[in-house]
Amino acid sequence: KALQKILSQVIAGAKELKNEKFGRFELSVALAIKYFQEQKAEIGVIEVGIGGRFDSTRIFRGPVTVLTSLDLEHTDLLGSTKEAIGYEKLDLADPNSKVVLGNLPAELIPKLKAYGKLNNLHLRSVMEIVDGKILSESATKLICSFEHSDFHLPEVTIPLGGHFQQINLQMALLASFLYLQNRNRWPGEAKFSSMVTEGLAHLRWEGRFQQVTTDPVIFIDAGHTGEAMKCLRETVRQTMPHQRILLLLGISFNKNKSAILDEILPVAQEIICTQALHHGEKVELLEPMIRKSVSEVPLFCIPDVREALVFAKEKACAQGMTILVAGSLFLSIEVVTLLRGQDPKELRFL
Repeated sequence: KALQKILSQVIAGAKELKNEKFGRFELSVALAIKYFQEQKAEIGVIEVGIGGRFDSTRIFRGPVTVLTSLDLEHTDLLGSTKEAIGYEKLDLADPNSKVVLGNLPAELIPKLKAYGKLNNLHLRSVMEIVDGKILSESATKLICSFEHSDFHLPEVTIPLGGHFQQINLQMALLASFLYLQNRNRWPGEAKFSSMVTEGLAHLRWEGRFQQVTTDPVIFIDAGHTGEAMKCLRETVRQTMPHQRILLLLGISFNKNKSAILDEILPVAQEIICTQALHHGEKVELLEPMIRKSVSEVPLFCIPDVREALVFAKEKACAQGMTILVAGSLFLSIEVVTLLRGQDPKELRFL
């Protein structure tokens, strides 16, 4: 009810600005700003939209920005190369602030640092500053160590699978350290370590290499870029090297289908191609692309998501396979909705 009240206020305010146009994302950001303000939020961790100068989240000001990755997405708005997209995304950061760079291509780091100097940005490459190591792993858990000049975490349990989660935590640790340092609130190494341990104990990341059932085993992943599929493929091979994978695949019509297929298809022993109800590309358009890439892999084309899921579960149970739902944010959400006994046709996206 509180959100509904704020949403009504936001919509009313937008209507008063007769010469301005607002999209759904801009209204969502305005809703978040108003809600955080009323809740008197002390700290905000804001995920941007597509990023860049014209992203509406730029209205949030902060001392630390994190550039997690770069991929060729939204090229019509951000640029046609990773270098151009990197420059555009750096324009999101406040002048004189600090920027944490994730595991980016090595050749881009010096170029981004040089560009950042134009706005007096202080760029920090997480791979150069925080040393992270994986001590042990499973499909649902990592145990890692992290070393920084101001803190040492000898054994940290991450309740998520995938090597990329180690790098994600490296970025989060460095960003947290820089923020606390900027606000003169650094608690010391011992307290910081206990805060990290407590926070990770409550960590859940729905939709990213998430196991949602056990009989049969079903993992979903909401990644929808070539780079995200590369991470997923590496994660599956690292954590489930002996499992036979039944890939339940769908891709949104406005995504780079070739990049997604090139990265994720090699992980599958069998493939079921389907079409999400929301933004899903047609199966008949994906089928020839899949057959061209992996002509020897059995492929089943079932446009209806419900029927595709039923078929996948029956096949996985009969053949002892693990189902991996991938390629589309919307497909992952629709599959989870079906597994909960609900109708994905009733889903509404902003």
